[in-house]
Amino acid sequence: KQKLLLATQQDPDSVAAWNGMAYYMQTVGDNISAEKAYQKALALKPKQGDTLNNYGVFLCQQGKPKAAIQYFQEATNDPAYITTAQAYENAGLCAMKMPNTTLAESFFTKALANDPKLANANLALAQIAWQNHQMTRAQYHLNRYNHLAKPSSSS
Repeated sequence: KQKLLLATQQDPDSVAAWNGMAYYMQTVGDNISAEKAYQKALALKPKQGDTLNNYGVFLCQQGKPKAAIQYFQEATNDPAYITTAQAYENAGLCAMKMPNTTLAESFFTKALANDPKLANANLALAQIAWQNHQMTRAQYHLNRYNHLAKPSSSS
């Protein structure tokens, strides 16, 4: 925390420092300070994919899935953002909390189109397919998950 404070003091225009501070505050449960730090980072660079994705995760954890999904979608629009698949996966996980499985399925499909090695997206699609009685599709995604990750109680 001290190093992050120092970084934000020495370079108050550093998006990375504010994003790091926000993530740290979120991790330790200081949600008010996390919100302020995310807002500062977004004010400095409103279209940065990393910050948009991280803020989306924060909002989803705060029980604001619709707002979170908007930030995940904005993150995917940043051409410099290299983990677009992760933002789509996060959007899908957040849509599951709404619950909106149709929306979640579309996000998980986009995530896997960008990175077929996302284990959680495969597991979620397996669960959605199983719920929809699409057993062949469920088995496909479950096999992909088991190839990418260790079997879990969920799988």
